[in-house]
Amino acid sequence: MVAALQCSQYIVGINGPVFAGRIKHPAGGLRPSVLRTPILPADLRPACTIRAGLRAVVVYVVAWWLVSRVTLAAIGALSALLPGVSGHGCADCPSAMPARAWTGCDTIFYLDIARHGYSLTPLQGSAGVANIGFFPLYPLVTRACAWVARSEVAAGLIVSNLCLLVGAVFLYRLAHLDEGEDGARRTVGMLFLFPTAFMLSAIQTEGLFFCLVVLCFYAARREKWWPAGGFGLLAALTRPTGVLLVLPLSWMYFRNGRRHSPWAVLSLLLPPAGTCLFGAYTYHLCGGFFAYTNAQSKGFGHHLTDPLVTLYQGLASNIPGMWLNAWALDITLLALLILSGRLRTEYTLFAVCVLLAAPLTGTVAGSVRYLSPLFPLFILLSRVGRSPTAHAVLAIVVALLQGCLVVLRAAGSYALC
Repeated sequence: MVAALQCSQYIVGINGPVFAGRIKHPAGGLRPSVLRTPILPADLRPACTIRAGLRAVVVYVVAWWLVSRVTLAAIGALSALLPGVSGHGCADCPSAMPARAWTGCDTIFYLDIARHGYSLTPLQGSAGVANIGFFPLYPLVTRACAWVARSEVAAGLIVSNLCLLVGAVFLYRLAHLDEGEDGARRTVGMLFLFPTAFMLSAIQTEGLFFCLVVLCFYAARREKWWPAGGFGLLAALTRPTGVLLVLPLSWMYFRNGRRHSPWAVLSLLLPPAGTCLFGAYTYHLCGGFFAYTNAQSKGFGHHLTDPLVTLYQGLASNIPGMWLNAWALDITLLALLILSGRLRTEYTLFAVCVLLAAPLTGTVAGSVRYLSPLFPLFILLSRVGRSPTAHAVLAIVVALLQGCLVVLRAAGSYALC
């Protein structure tokens, strides 16, 4: 038995505290020893070791974020030299590179909500779409941040990138539960190298949604059901697909048959409650509980349809943007189904449901964005490339794909809106 452990005697690694000093035995005397496994369980570790371990994760994540964002910004800036470069129709967004690479077709709506609130009047230059068709949490947080940043554009970028950083830290911790240190590091690397990862920094909902989804699953894995439901509620107020979190949360809750608090089951209702809250607000505003779906239908032609039919039509389309989005969804769905045995069931369930929600609206236009917040894809890629050689090759391929998509986005491709 160890008689006394001092915080100063620890060397803290990502896996936990590692004792590299000397162990004092009750009988007296000191014996040099190095232990390669954590001495104490997580709930008994000294606070200083937990803080140091978290600090190491944060440094690792920030390093990835800094290198990747600078590189992508440089690619976006060089894209300005290409012929035919145009914007996305966002008059309030910076037209100079590299900032234009971080905006999309929906940016004007979120900035308008952040500045003026919701309106039933179609936004000028938006092809007859009113901003009531977009969910409220991201523009609300952007508006709050703009009080300090003094600019909604700067606030939008700050919110997205801060959420990306927080989400990456907790993705590391979530992956560490199953993968260990090496797997968690590979997962974070794949997050920042993934072809559509640049969208997590854009003035759109992807960064915030990614953060909330990861927090939701992390809380659920620790059986903290009310925090998990709360994050699910916030995710449902960020994007329409947030309500789908009720499915994996229910699976995780009832799967193991353990007895939980009698009231904990009510936390599963929080994601649907988020969607209902926004519906209640739109009903108060204009008398329509589904006003946001009506706005999307009138402006973008969205309507419920068979997702398989939509995917087939996208593959058969002669429009490059439709073809690109359809192939991206098909390949990702096929990979998830074939390699589902390498993922936890709740991860696969959530990813497949979100990906099918895109063609469910009757179009695949812009649906490649749905890939960005799906953390199970990053975990799956980290497991596919376990050997150093395979991981290096896979990392190079996905990084090159992201660079190509950044060029398309900066060039004003509506396929990536």
